[in-house]
Amino acid sequence: MRQSIPAVIGVVFAVLLALTGLAASAVLLQHHIVVEIGGDPILGGLCEDVGGQSSCDAALASKWGKMVLGKDDNKTAIPTAMFGFVFFACMASWYIIVGRAGGSRQGLHLLPVLGAAAGSLICIWLDVVMWTRLAQPCWLCFATHVLTWALLLMTLLLWPRQGVVPGPVVVPASRSVQTSYSPRSEVSHPPLHLVLAAVLMAVATSVAGWGMYQSRLKSADSDKYFEKWQEYDKDYAANHQRFMAQPQFEIPIMPEDPVRGPADAPHTVVVFTDFQCPYCRLIADMLDERMEEFPRRFRVVFKHFPMNTTCNDYVKNTLHDASCAAAVTAEAARILGGNETFWKMHDELFRDPTAFAKGGIEYVKQACEKLGVDNDALWGQIRTHSIWNRIRSNAGQGSALGVKATPTLFFDGRRMAGWGDRHTWRFLVESPASETPHAIPATYPVAATRPSSTGPSVPAVTTRAASAPATTQTATAPAM
Repeated sequence: MRQSIPAVIGVVFAVLLALTGLAASAVLLQHHIVVEIGGDPILGGLCEDVGGQSSCDAALASKWGKMVLGKDDNKTAIPTAMFGFVFFACMASWYIIVGRAGGSRQGLHLLPVLGAAAGSLICIWLDVVMWTRLAQPCWLCFATHVLTWALLLMTLLLWPRQGVVPGPVVVPASRSVQTSYSPRSEVSHPPLHLVLAAVLMAVATSVAGWGMYQSRLKSADSDKYFEKWQEYDKDYAANHQRFMAQPQFEIPIMPEDPVRGPADAPHTVVVFTDFQCPYCRLIADMLDERMEEFPRRFRVVFKHFPMNTTCNDYVKNTLHDASCAAAVTAEAARILGGNETFWKMHDELFRDPTAFAKGGIEYVKQACEKLGVDNDALWGQIRTHSIWNRIRSNAGQGSALGVKATPTLFFDGRRMAGWGDRHTWRFLVESPASETPHAIPATYPVAATRPSSTGPSVPAVTTRAASAPATTQTATAPAM
């Protein structure tokens, strides 16, 4: 079908927009692999902020970064970027094969219009989430949203109109033959075989994109695992000795320290963490997974290290404004309900850190109702001096151990790097080397044992590093 020059230009521009969006979505899919497995992202600096941390990480690692379908072993996590990839694949296929509909089939143009409109509405919702619920926006995500809106605008501008096609008119033979122009309808376009071809191209592109994502994900996971497996299995004893050569600290484990896991576990993990730190949320989930994978092999001891100068004198700048409020909230829950209640509040605070930061009072009220904790009593505890001094004491212990950022994890008194590597955990908790007489002791030397009214009895031990001095600053309620 012959189309006007403006229509051809519009179709070409729509194709370019769709292909650009397809490429941007592919980059986001690759960055999903980087977030989950590690590696060097495509266009590595594109998503980095001034501090060098990727602004895409928070968005892709959040609960809005993926849609989980199915349950248990049959569940599949589909990245949100994959839906964007499918959308741009459909739009590109339509404009490459079909172009602009016309004639009696101009109603088929509703298909790209409705698709672009639905995509634009979803992008608006994702932008609201990104700018209100996440600490940092993902600029590449926002770029794909702009491309979606531009596609909607171009699709509306390409809305077909009944045209006038020039054609010769033959007059009777008794008159002189003249050529004139008369209006007639545009040729019906597209034929159904082109519509079918566009659908098949969109499906093929989407399937290829999903297959490539799954292949790269499995390949990256396999390569990383194999690389670590070779590294560790090449010389088990040497790797064990390297870990053992690190300084070992006698970390103080007090009766009031929250503990998750069996008290007689052969290994102890101490984690210094911040409820507002996104990577601390990841390490909390990881520790839960490892405890299920290696039952009764280790216990987790929780230590506060808020990245906030209000309750932590050992950090230079406040990175998370609500971290002190979250820490004292968890401690107040522990005082009121013991060790078990602390971990329930721990899970609630990590469930949606952004919501807590934006509306802490209401968030805590709902959490108390859910956990059966007296909200007024909890606030009474938050305002006490002792609870704030305990947070400062934890921070002082961390500083004495060289903790400067969160999360920081110690496995049997030795600082553990690469805590996300599953093979490292299997090596530490299940390898024969960990059971040798030279392995890390299962428990630390006990300096004193004190009964606890708020949780299970845990030995209190000394540390070679100096503990933080007690402070006498006035306790104030957190700004929520």
